[in-house]
Formats: sequence, C-alpha cells, structure tokens
Amino acid sequence: MSFFSSLNFFSFIVYLSLVLYILFKNPKPLVNKLCAVFVACLGIWSFIKIIIHNPYTSGKVAALFTNIGSFGWVCFSSFFLWFMLVFTRKTNLLKKPYIYLVLFALPLVLIPLQWGGFLLQNYTKYHYGWRSSWEDSAWTYVYLIYCLSFMAAGLFLAFKEMRKAYNKVKKKQAEIIFFSALISVAAGTVSDVLLPLLDIYTMPTMASLFALIWAAGLVYAMARHEFLGIKLVTPARNISEQKRDETVKDVLLNISEAALRAVTLRELLEIIQQQVNRLMDARNFYAALVYDREQALYTFPFIVDINPEELEEPDTPVELKRSFTDYVMRSEQPLLADKKTYDDLLLQEDIRLIGEKPMSWMGVPLKTPEDGVIGVVVIQSYFDESAYSQSDMHVLSIISNTIAGAVKSKQAEEALRQSEEHYRTLIDNIQDGVFILYNTKIEFVNDAFARMAGHTVGELLGMDFRKLVSLKDLEMVENRYRRRLQGEDVPAEYEFRMAHKSGTDVFVNIHVGIVKYKDGLASMGTLKDISGRKRAEKEKKVLEEKLSRSEKMEAVGRLAGGVAHDLNNVLSAIVSYPDYLLMKLPEDSPLKKSIITMKQSGLKAAAIVQDLLTLARRGVSLKETRNLNDIISEYLDSPEFEKLIKYHPNVRINTQFEEDLLNIRCSTVHLAKTVMNLVANAAEAMPSGGEILIATENRYIDRPIKGYYQTVERGDYVVLTVTDTGIGIPFGDLDKIFEPFYTKKAMGRSGTGLGMAVIWGTLEDHKGFIDVMSTEGKGTTFVLYFPVTRENSFNLESDISIKEYMGSGETIMVVDDEPDQGEIAVTLLKELGYSVHAISSGEEAIEHIKTKTVSADLFLLDMLMGTGIDGLDTYKEIQKLQPGAKAIIISGFSESNRVKEALKMGAGAYIKKPYTLKKIGMAVRKELDRN
Repeated sequence: MSFFSSLNFFSFIVYLSLVLYILFKNPKPLVNKLCAVFVACLGIWSFIKIIIHNPYTSGKVAALFTNIGSFGWVCFSSFFLWFMLVFTRKTNLLKKPYIYLVLFALPLVLIPLQWGGFLLQNYTKYHYGWRSSWEDSAWTYVYLIYCLSFMAAGLFLAFKEMRKAYNKVKKKQAEIIFFSALISVAAGTVSDVLLPLLDIYTMPTMASLFALIWAAGLVYAMARHEFLGIKLVTPARNISEQKRDETVKDVLLNISEAALRAVTLRELLEIIQQQVNRLMDARNFYAALVYDREQALYTFPFIVDINPEELEEPDTPVELKRSFTDYVMRSEQPLLADKKTYDDLLLQEDIRLIGEKPMSWMGVPLKTPEDGVIGVVVIQSYFDESAYSQSDMHVLSIISNTIAGAVKSKQAEEALRQSEEHYRTLIDNIQDGVFILYNTKIEFVNDAFARMAGHTVGELLGMDFRKLVSLKDLEMVENRYRRRLQGEDVPAEYEFRMAHKSGTDVFVNIHVGIVKYKDGLASMGTLKDISGRKRAEKEKKVLEEKLSRSEKMEAVGRLAGGVAHDLNNVLSAIVSYPDYLLMKLPEDSPLKKSIITMKQSGLKAAAIVQDLLTLARRGVSLKETRNLNDIISEYLDSPEFEKLIKYHPNVRINTQFEEDLLNIRCSTVHLAKTVMNLVANAAEAMPSGGEILIATENRYIDRPIKGYYQTVERGDYVVLTVTDTGIGIPFGDLDKIFEPFYTKKAMGRSGTGLGMAVIWGTLEDHKGFIDVMSTEGKGTTFVLYFPVTRENSFNLESDISIKEYMGSGETIMVVDDEPDQGEIAVTLLKELGYSVHAISSGEEAIEHIKTKTVSADLFLLDMLMGTGIDGLDTYKEIQKLQPGAKAIIISGFSESNRVKEALKMGAGAYIKKPYTLKKIGMAVRKELDRN
C-alpha cells in the first residue's frame, strides 16, 4: 500500500469510528442520524481513494471506483445541505416536498451519466495510482455547479447560524462546521476540479489532507462542544437519597438568600437556574411569567437554551395560547412529558407546538397564596428522552413555592424601584426647584433647586433653609414660614431674594404649602428663578426713562429752536439800534445810561437765544480735527474766563493735560461752550471759593462701563474730567440736571437753566458719553468721553523728530484679542517702518514660536485678553521658549500688579491705551535699542 493509500486508510478508520460512536451513543435524534450518513459519505470517499491511489489497481477498477466516488460526491453535497437545514432548524423548508425534489432528483439524472463515463475519462497511471481527467461537456459543468452550489448553500446556513446563535455551544458548533467545511471544500475544489480543468495536476495527498481536516473538525466538535447532544449523566443522579435531600435544602436556602441579594429579577432567575442544575439537567431553562391571563401573554425575564428561538426583548409579552406552558398555567399542575407523552398531547386540539420539539419536557407552575399562578418554570432536553423522572418533577414542585415567593418579592422591588426612578427622573428634569422643609431643615431638594442655590444636593440636605435667604428678605420669609405652620392664612406665592453660594442674590418666586410629614407638618413647594425677569424689568425701566428723557429733550429742543428763531428777529433791533442811538446822542445826554443798559440786556438775551439754538441743533457737522487740550487752553485765555475769575476770585484753576492727547473730530464752537459751561457751573458751586481741576487723558475702554446715566461702550476715548470741591448736587436732583430750564440758581442772575442741557446735546452730537459723581458738601465730578480719531496722528509736530524713532524693518508681533486695536498698532508701526504680525491670542502666539512660523524681535502684549491666557502668562511662556525676548506691555487699565510683575520679569515698558504714534514709536525704539 502506498503512502497516499495509507493516508486515506487512516481517514477511513477515523470516519468509521465516528459512525460507530454515533450509532452506539445516541442514534435516535434526526440530527445524529444525518450526521452519521454525512460522516459515512466521507468514509466511502476515503475508501475509494485507497483503491484509486494503489499503484497495483487496474485501470478498469480505478475507473469503476472513480465513478462510485463521483456518485458519492453528488450524494454527499445533497446530504450536507439537508444536514445543515436540520441543524439550523429550518423546519418550514423541510416540510416542503420540492426541497426533496431539488435535493435528490438531479442526482438521479447525473448518476447514469456518471456511470456511463460521460463526466470522467482518460485515466492515466502514475507512481501513486490512477489519475482521471474531466470530460469537456455541458453535463460536466452541470455536475460541478450542482455540487458546489449545494455546498455553498450549506456553508451559508452555517455562517448565518454562527452569527446569530444565542447559545454559546450552538455558536461554537456552527463555527467548527463552517471553517472546517470551508477549508476542505474551497481547497478541494481548487485541487481536484479547477486545476484539472486547466490541465494542472497536484499531488493526491491534497484531497486526503482536506478530508482529514473535516474529520478533525467533527471530532473536536463532539469532544468539546456537545455536537451530538449526547447527555452526560449529572452527578445528582448518582448520589444517595439522603445526599439529594441535603442538596434540596441547600438549594432552597440559596434561592431564599438570592431573593435578598440579587439586584434584578434576571439575576435572581439566573441563580435559580444554577441551583436547579445542581439537582437535574437545567441547561435548557426558562421562566415564563403571566402578563395577561385571558390573552395567554407571557414575558420571559430569563431564558437559557442551547437551541433558542429568536425572542423579542425580555419585557415584550409573547402569546403562548394553547402551548405546553399555557397548559401548565391553566391546569395549575406540573407536567412531565417524554417524547410519547409530548406527541399524545400534540394530538389534542387545544395543544400546539411552539419552537423546536424536545425529547423530554418538564414544567412546574409558580404559585403564591395571594395571586395564584404567576408563571411557569420549564426545563427541557432535546436529546435525551429519559432526561427527567417523576422524582425530578416532585423536587422541582417542592422548590417552586420558594421560587414563586422569591420572584414575586423581586417583582415588587423592581416595580418600586422603577416607580422611584420615574419619580426622581420627573423631579430632576423639571425646571423649577422642588423642596421639603421640616423643622427649618431641608429634607429634600432636586437638581434645579441646587443649581439656583449654587450648592450640590448633598450640601443642601440637612441645611437650615434660613441660610439660603438673603438678609434683606430673611425677616419676611421666616415670619411667613412660622405663621404658615401655625395655621394662619399666609400667601402661598410671593417673591424673595435667595442667597447664592457665590455671595450674590437670586430673585425667586416661591409657591409653598403644608403637608403631613413624619410625625408633624412640613413645608413643600417649588421655586422659580425670576432673576432674568427682574433684570429685564429693570432694564426696561431704564430704557423707558432714557427714552422719556430723550423724547423730552427732543421736544424741548424743537420748541427752543422755534422760539430762538422768532426771538432772534425781535432781538435784532434791540441789540442793533442802541449803538445807533448812542452815536446820535450828545455825551452828556441823560438817556445815554438807559440806552446802554438796554443794549446789555439785549446782549444777554441774545446769549440765551444762542443757547437755545445750540440745544435745538442736532446732526452737528463734526468737520474739524482738534486736540481737546488746545480747545481748553483757548478758553482759559479768553475774556469770558477772565470775567468768570473776576466774579469768583477765591476759585483756583488747576489743569492736568496728557502730553500726547489724541485728536477728536468735533465742532469747536460747541466743545468750547461745553468747557465754559462746566467750568462756570463748578465755580458757582463754590460760593466760598475752592479748587477746580480740569484734566484730560487718553483712555481705552475694553469692556462697557455702567455710569449713572449711560453705559460707556468699548473703544478709544479722549476723556475730559472737571472736578470741583463745592456744595455738590443732592441725590434727588441728579436725574434732572440735564433737563432744560431746570436750575437751582437765581434765574436771570447766575444762570438760565440751559447750560447742562447744552452739554448733554453736545455729547449726543459727538457720539460721546457723560457720567456724573457728586457728594453733597464735598463736590462734583463730570466725566466726558469723546471718541478718538487717528487723523493727523502721523504728522503731529513734536520737539522730537520722527526720524529718531523710525524702524529699520525689525519684526514686531502684536498680541491683542481686539481686532480693531491690533489693526491700530499694525498701522502705526508699519508707518514707522516695522514689519508687523497681528496675533489674536496668547496661545496662538506661543504656537507660532514653537513651530517657528513667525519670529519676532519684539512682542507687544495686551495685558487683559477676553479668552485664554493674559499678557503676563503669555510673556512667561515666551521667556521659556525664547529667553531674553523683548516685550512691551499694553493695557487699557491703570498699571496693575500683573503689569508690574511683567515689568520685573524684563518687559521694557508699559503703554496705556489709547496710544499715539510718538508714544508707541519711542517705546518700541527704546526697547529694541536696549542691550
């Protein structure tokens, strides 16, 4: 016998052993019978190979056995597909007659053709035996397509079962069948079919090795994964009755303990299944709980089965009308059914089969004294007809009461837990705060309440509620709380201020009532955060007042304009004719003094008319670019100022002008009038003398400033401040000082009541802002903000030539989060001859340095940036990456501690926004030239 024949002989022995093993151990199940036929086909095929691969075999004998082998291959592919249909429980298909026609009719056509030699011919002898070649005919391809398509269909079923199998054992079985069959069929097809068709022949060992792969897969499946479903004898069968009783007691105890220990019903039933399996074979176990008795609806909170049906979610009710499970529930009696009993019951009209038919089935009702039957516990076997006995049913009936009690208890716990979860979910997801107060202590709050208070729920529980009430409303809230508990009629809904953990007050609306709680009464209610509404109401009131003031000013302005126009025509004669009369009168005329008095009165009236015209004027054309320092200086050198000082000799004037004050676009006449009115009012507010300070400065506002009258928006401003040490303005008069004709002075003697209205109108025309701070007995300060213009800033004359701070192409990185501020710096520095890069954040600047995408000789760092790190932290990171880097700090605020820290670290200078060309140019040049 050749080596190849020996190899096939070994395969033949393996297959023969498998067939005998199946027939000896458990031949009854259909799956096992088909498996035996399946393995027998492989055995026949191996035996044929023994003959064909024997060099001493004659050509006729080789041809005969080759034909027999091809016949076996046809039958084998049909049996393989039939076996997979049974294995995957395709019972509906197996009941169809056409399936058998497809599986076995075509082989009846192909067998005569094969036997007559239409498919194989040209037998050639080699040292290892005989080789045959395929007949190039249509029937050959029909034969190949038939066999390969059946094998492919069987592999598809195995693959599908492998993917969807619920039971791990079943899944593993499908995996072994699929992969071992795939390897053998694919490689065998290439070796023995495709290559011979191409006149390419391989060693005959290939076919033998592939057959062994398949055999090895089946052996492994049987040995490790219960492929044949041969039931092992459980230890409980071999123990004595005494030992069994002890085990039953232990199982009952464990189930009772599990009822207390298990968190969910599924966990409890899983423990029960494990305990029952100690007494009998409970590998196939399920608990069906009654959902609707009349409709025969059941839920399956737990199921374990080596051949599971596809179930919906465990909580989804399934109809089991006229099933064995429903039969046990309605009869309220346990049922033990072997194959014969099962078949007998199926013959009855009121019983039907659901799912795969078992060999042995046992169901026990779960009863409680209060509810009767609440469900059924079922165990079954698909392979052993004698898997269970009457003794097993008796034992399962004994422990069923304990199981029923445990299940009912766990159902109640889960229902309570679900109710609590639904309640908690509802409470925690409503937007209003919910609370319970008992003996002034917080017993319960939800997440919304905790967010309003700024605490966590844990911090609030047990806290005295009075700690959460603002001191401004504590007396009122505490009084209502006490009176309500005493039974007095107190409003159930009101508003108060809650004390937030951060120290701020939160306006809330409370709706509260009394409930019975523990051994007394408690307050229970809800809170709604109304801070937004309060802010909106306050803002609405401010806007309404502002609108009212604006409308009043507009109305008065229109009135003043009309009156001024008419008065000008009247005053023209009064002011002009006195000069004419004085020229005609002799020097000693007694009328001369009266006419001069009339002229002076006319001039005063004309000045009042001019104020009215100023007040009435809107949309003033701001055509001039001026420096506010120059306008103030011109006024201080004017006759009007000299006259004012003459009337107020005890008033001292001090000035603090910023040297590099930026320009503004303005109407010089109106601005001069504004300065004159502010200084005149300040002087008249100090009847006993005092000091007036007139100051100017550049100021950058990087966030809105809320003043008494207006909110100063972000931007660059020239700021005029006029401060006196006079009598101050009463608080009640602050809202009225800008109204026309409102004055505390003697009308016609020291004021007309139009000066402040003119100032307000001028600020409105210049798109500026005004703020007032006053303290009675200490003085008043007016602060006026005028928007900056950069016009003429490049051509400012200075005692220092611009050549002295011009750049030479050095690179400067400007880091500022405000685009307009960065653009100003870039424009000025480029004008001075520098190469400039604008960066919008400290993080971005650091990233550029790390990646070396931008290098800089000097950094201009904004100290305060809206997001991310500020100028100081940016400078610290720059120093780490580029030690000795030169930098200048820029800020719109006064010199802060962080600015000072940056200067100590090596920053060359601090420039306050807004800056001038000269100021930034000098600072940059000085820092670049510093060693």
